Amino acid sequence: MYALLVVLPAAAQPARTLLLQPAAGQPARSGGLPLPSVRRNVRDVAGELRQLVLGLHGQGFVLASVDSLHAAGDTTVAWLYVGDAFRWVALRPGNVPEALLREAGYKERLLRGKPFSYGQLARLEERILTGADNGGYPFATVGLDSVALTGNTVAARLRFAPGPYIIFDTLAVAGTARIKPAFLAAYLRLQKGQPYSEAGLQRAQTRLRQLPYVSVRQAYSVTLRNDRAYPVYYLDARRANAIDGLVGLQPNEQENNRLLVTGQLNVQLRNLLGSGKTFLLGWQQIRRASPRLDMTYEHPAFLRTPLTVRANFQLLKEDTTFLNVNQQLGLAYPLHRGALQTWVRLRSSRLGTAAVSDTLALPDYGDTRLLTYGAGYEWQNLDDVFYPLRGASFSVTAEAGNKTIAKNPLLKPELYEGVPAASAQFSVQAEVRKFIPLTRRSTLLVGARGGKLINSHLFRNELFRLGGLTTLRGFNENFFFASEYGAGTLEYRYFVEPTSYLFLFYDQAWLKYKLRTDAYEDGPSGLGAGLSLTTNAGIFNFVYAVGNAKARPFGLNFSKIHFGYVSRF
Repeated sequence: MYALLVVLPAAAQPARTLLLQPAAGQPARSGGLPLPSVRRNVRDVAGELRQLVLGLHGQGFVLASVDSLHAAGDTTVAWLYVGDAFRWVALRPGNVPEALLREAGYKERLLRGKPFSYGQLARLEERILTGADNGGYPFATVGLDSVALTGNTVAARLRFAPGPYIIFDTLAVAGTARIKPAFLAAYLRLQKGQPYSEAGLQRAQTRLRQLPYVSVRQAYSVTLRNDRAYPVYYLDARRANAIDGLVGLQPNEQENNRLLVTGQLNVQLRNLLGSGKTFLLGWQQIRRASPRLDMTYEHPAFLRTPLTVRANFQLLKEDTTFLNVNQQLGLAYPLHRGALQTWVRLRSSRLGTAAVSDTLALPDYGDTRLLTYGAGYEWQNLDDVFYPLRGASFSVTAEAGNKTIAKNPLLKPELYEGVPAASAQFSVQAEVRKFIPLTRRSTLLVGARGGKLINSHLFRNELFRLGGLTTLRGFNENFFFASEYGAGTLEYRYFVEPTSYLFLFYDQAWLKYKLRTDAYEDGPSGLGAGLSLTTNAGIFNFVYAVGNAKARPFGLNFSKIHFGYVSRF
């Protein structure tokens, strides 16, 4: 073991000496740098000396160098010349473009009078070159010109040579992926005629890993010809289209000792005609005369811009109680690992005969029309879109709009006294998921989500709906109503194959609502197990779950068993 000792003489003495404490029993030798040679070779000694000299350079001792080396027994002695510390008088911008200087964070006043540092200068030059590299000048060089040494001060100016200006030309795709290069160039923002950007090429590689219908085979390559760059991305097709059906058996709560058969159908068509377009269809029938329909269409790189257009239609019918219809049109602007979104949404609700059966009191359901404007942000860095072992995802949305209440003709007008005909309504929702790898074959999913509705007079048919396989397992789909809620998930997954796994889960939620004549608060939970098995014929899913709530204690007679099949193509 040895310790470094730095000896600095008086200011009047020009030379400085560095001593490294020798091994035990060895006398210190003035003017040298003893380095114990026990279990150290020449490369170790040279590496330590190099770090010492670089450290001196970083402190302004720009003339520091190793004069000589001498090995004696178990000690190597190095004689260093340190010299004086130099300081900047000025580092002028020279011919470097102002935009590059601004991007590099150059400010002449911040260097004036500061110690001269090779490292600091190298970092400034590197930032300038990075800016040039991302602005169409990948062969730019930068250095110092008009260097003046006066005493221990340094004055210089920067000299910039841009080299040839390079622009992107046609993007090419190599591999089995069927995707149009024109769409991909617009989606990745590498369109023909744009300035060459190394950072843009790397961001594109990251964005490609977020697409569910392609897999990246290897890193991209670029061919330069006649001041033009031709990027090539190596992509293979991935089965992302899916059709899945789900059949469920659960106790019929309205008829004892009878089973209720439920079902759902999901269709996912991605990368339609090789243009990245997506169509999603979800249909569900979990209670008699209570269907749910959800359709989404996404058009990325709309009109060859980075924007994605999204249209959504939702229908939810609750037997003869009410019918909700949501229509949404929005735009998404993709970012490095996520997207910014904005949209306009029209929600309308119409009451059924069951909701107005009592004409002497205003029901907790209402005929409403709500026009809202929303914005959101989503981000993810999962290692796999379908079967993640590590990574995280996050999303947050917020909406604000004006709600109007229509008077139902089956109810007396005086029942609406005290109920505002128009009012402002707000909502916010957020979700975060984290996959923590435990072993090479297992991971732990930790998730949380929550939301809140804000309005002076909420109706039951406006509330959030919770319950089911995607929110709170162990309960029927949309079993719970809530004006505000929070839910957490712990799920252990063990992968028997890269695309097949067993899992155990526990869901815990807190929810509440307060209506004009009713209020409710609960902390439901659910636990269970299941498996997802991928075969040549498709993906088979089996889930067994039991839920617990105020009105539903744990009990095997209320357990949920779901079988599912997903066919990917």
